[in-house]
Amino acid sequence: MPIDAALTSRFPLLEGIDSWDAIDTVPGARARMDAFEADDAPWAAPDVPHHDVPLNAAGHPFRVRVYGTGDGSAPALVWVHGGGFLAGDLEMRESDLVAREVAVRIGGVVVAVDYSLVPAVTYPVPHHQVMTAWRWTREHAEALGVHVDRIGLGGASAGGALSLAAARELAAEGEHPAVLVLAYPVAHRRWGVDADLDAAMAGVPPMFRYPPATVEQLNAGYLGETPSASFAFVDTADPAELAALPPTLVLVAEYDDLRTSADLYVRQARAAGGRVERVLVKGVLHGHLNRTPAFPPMDRSLADIARVVATGRVAPN
Repeated sequence: MPIDAALTSRFPLLEGIDSWDAIDTVPGARARMDAFEADDAPWAAPDVPHHDVPLNAAGHPFRVRVYGTGDGSAPALVWVHGGGFLAGDLEMRESDLVAREVAVRIGGVVVAVDYSLVPAVTYPVPHHQVMTAWRWTREHAEALGVHVDRIGLGGASAGGALSLAAARELAAEGEHPAVLVLAYPVAHRRWGVDADLDAAMAGVPPMFRYPPATVEQLNAGYLGETPSASFAFVDTADPAELAALPPTLVLVAEYDDLRTSADLYVRQARAAGGRVERVLVKGVLHGHLNRTPAFPPMDRSLADIARVVATGRVAPN
C-alpha cells in the first residue's frame, strides 16, 4: 500500500533536514521533527509504576528501568531501544511508551535496557549489557512477580540487532528467552540493495533512508576494533544457531531500507527450521514505534508484541 497519509502529509516539515544530526544544527529542525511525530489524536501514556535498577556488565555500569508488576505467573519482556547504536535513551517513545503499553497489555513486566552507546563503547559492551539485563530479570523473577520461564527478549532497529545477538549467545550457553521480538531490525552487517524497494522509497525523506554506506558506517562504528564479533550479526551464523532460537516475531516496516535485512533473516531462520512469524507493517517508515498508539500501525504492532509475549507463541505464516 502507499505510505500512510498521516506521514506523507507531514513530509514537508522535514524539508532541509537531511540527517538526524541536522535536528540539532538546523534552526527550527527539532520543532519540525516534533510536529512530524505528533499524531492526529492526543494519547496519554499509561500510568505504570516504574523504577530504575543499576547493573554492571564486565565493569561497564548501566541501568534498566522496570515497568509494572506481576502476580507471580505473569510474563515479562526485556526491551531494547534503537538509535543506530549511538543514540536513543529510556525517555524516547520507542523505549518508554512501548514499555508502558506492553506492560499494561500483557499484565506483566517490561524491563527497558539503557545500554551504553557508541563511541563511548563498542562491541561487545552493549551486547553483554543486554545479556546481563535478561539474566538479571530471570534471577529476580520472583521479586518481579513474573514466571521464570515467561521472560522474552526484544528490541527495535539497533535494539533488534542487540536482542538477536544476545539471544544467540544465550542459546549457545544453554539459556533461552521465552520469545524473541524483533521490530524493524538490522540483522546483518551488510547486504545488497533491493532495487524494487529502493524505487518505492524514492520520495522518502533522506533522514529515513539507510543506504548501504550509512549502514556500513553505523555497524563499523559499533564493532570498533573488535577482533572477533561472531555474535554481533548473522552474516556467517551457522543454521543450527538460528534453529535454536525461541519463537520469534519479526515486525517489518514496509518502507524501510532495513527491511531487506529483516526479510533475509526471516528466510534464513525459516530455512534452518526456526519458528518465525513475519508481520509486514504496511504504509510505515523505519521507526514507527516512536509514534503513539493513536497511529493505528503502531497500535497494531503493540498488540502483536503483547500477543506473542503473553502467549509465548508465534503464528505460522
